[in-house]
Amino acid sequence: MPAPLGLGQIASKSRVWVIWSDPRDKSMLMAIVQQCLSLKCRVTVISTLSSGHTDSLSLQEVKSESIYELLPPSDNSTIFKAAYELATHWCDAPAVNEALVWNGMQLGKMAEGILPSFFVGVLRLVEGVLRWVEHERPDLVILTRRHDQTAVLFRQVMEREKIAIVFVASDLRDRVTNLLETVKGQLLFMLLDMRDVLVKGIWAKLLYVYNQLCKRKNNQGGPLAVFVGFDCNHYKHILPVAEYLQDKHWQVLVLQGLTGQSLFVTRNARRPGLSARTVDEYVTVELWLRYRAARRQIRSLWKQLDRSGALAGFFVYHGVKLWPLLRKHMQYCFYVYLPTAVRYIGLASRVIDQESPKVFVFGNDSCHRGLAIIAVARQRDVPTLVIQHGITANPWGYVPHSDKMIVWGEHSRNAIASCGVAREKLICTGAPGLDPLVLLAANETLLAQRSMAACRSLGLEEATPLVLFLTSAVSDNYQAPIVRMMFKAAKDLSLEDRFVIKLHPHETGELQERVAAEVGFRPRIVKDIDLWGIVAASKVVVTYSDSTAGLEALVLHKPVIAAGTGKYQSIYANTTGLVYQVGREDDLKASLQCLLSENFVPDSSSLEWFLGPLDGRATIRAASLVATLGGGVRFDAHESKDYKCQQIPT
Repeated sequence: MPAPLGLGQIASKSRVWVIWSDPRDKSMLMAIVQQCLSLKCRVTVISTLSSGHTDSLSLQEVKSESIYELLPPSDNSTIFKAAYELATHWCDAPAVNEALVWNGMQLGKMAEGILPSFFVGVLRLVEGVLRWVEHERPDLVILTRRHDQTAVLFRQVMEREKIAIVFVASDLRDRVTNLLETVKGQLLFMLLDMRDVLVKGIWAKLLYVYNQLCKRKNNQGGPLAVFVGFDCNHYKHILPVAEYLQDKHWQVLVLQGLTGQSLFVTRNARRPGLSARTVDEYVTVELWLRYRAARRQIRSLWKQLDRSGALAGFFVYHGVKLWPLLRKHMQYCFYVYLPTAVRYIGLASRVIDQESPKVFVFGNDSCHRGLAIIAVARQRDVPTLVIQHGITANPWGYVPHSDKMIVWGEHSRNAIASCGVAREKLICTGAPGLDPLVLLAANETLLAQRSMAACRSLGLEEATPLVLFLTSAVSDNYQAPIVRMMFKAAKDLSLEDRFVIKLHPHETGELQERVAAEVGFRPRIVKDIDLWGIVAASKVVVTYSDSTAGLEALVLHKPVIAAGTGKYQSIYANTTGLVYQVGREDDLKASLQCLLSENFVPDSSSLEWFLGPLDGRATIRAASLVATLGGGVRFDAHESKDYKCQQIPT
């Protein structure tokens, strides 16, 4: 096989890194590796792809590692903190700060919640490169591309460290690839524009006519709490609170934050007796025209800043220039997120004018839409509250922007307080969305009935010690290696007759079927089954390290194994004594054998420290706090670890 372009200069017995960042380069990668091995070089393939791609290389003579392999979970907090500092730093820059103002509000601040999620991935990549250089300095680094983000990053670091770089792809080929990616990105923005003009414009006119015909306005006979959510998980924890307040004669409005799904009530907010609307029901032609003008202004500003390079200087991390890695993310921010924030500023003003709410309650207040509503609420002296919607795996992702935050347990309170948030702002109530499960766990008769019904639906004996695998709606690239590891371990332990996969509602099961055929293992794969019933019938529950499904199994006193790839920190990282965390097949088999042979019950005190009080009254405590904020009742945050219920004004 001839040497790939640029490899003629490799010295025999060199220490070589081959960087793999695109699956399309696999054949070239294999040719490079073979050429290096023929020169008796010590080769390490370092991949910036998911572990599923890395596993597919099958390089027995070569060390193949992830770029993130050397990053311990403890680094996540440092990386998230740096991401938030970057997001704050650019918003405070005069070039952005003075130009991005709308209705007296700094629009750059609206992106502080969404930008860190973009920055974290890039910062992890930078940390990974720096850690690998520190761990093992190569004589030569080989890159299959010259212009992609990975190549730009490695070139900066290797030039600083005076390590030789070889590009094996022709410059022309790489430029063409880069051009195609740019065209693809521009096409995406064109499609977004078409959606705005054709879809949202028509939608706005229809809703304007609809509102004029209906002239709907609530009867302001009592305090009005407006509940705002942006996905299913948010509604899981805010709707029980809304229903409880309505039972106490509060006027409650559920505001569906997602747009264009239904003219009246969307699926997530459809509860008997609750008033629910989409935000677009408050749109007017005037608001729509102002939104379009703001969008043109913001995009024009982006072009000026991009041409002048005014933003590049604000993105430097450990001496590495991040702008080439972040530019696409920032463009998307200017083209999509900031104009959307302008739109929500107008909609929030309309909601306050029309409904006169006493309090806003959020399922998540960190996104650009939530931050826009909070900014308007502050201008109009309307208090705000956010309810924790998931596990605080990394507390920086949960830093509240509202006046107060309901957290589930002391773990979350301590973690978020460590980010600089005042403890009196964080109120521990327990998880409202888990109250029904807590009450079910306490009802042994009903739980046994649901367990038997789940077993009958599978054609299994009630006493069968099931191993339940709960999947999640994540990418196949992430899932595949975990599913493969799970099936191999279950096959080796002869668990075929009692191994059940409960698919996530958004999954088809195609991946699981394909991997099962590869491994030669035949699990039972089900989708429509009582989740809590099948969990109650199980001996052990296995799920992904980023899935909250393990929480529900813990509440039902089931041992949980959280399986991951090691690329990211598990959301169960701080659940010592509650969850078995595994990343390798041997550890998974050992954990399964241990839990199947013993009667393991999660420690209740550890579970309460993590999830908060498990007495089925979290909803009442949360509703009491909403009433306190909206009804003018004095609230002392230091009164009790668990918020004491006060009389709710009616």
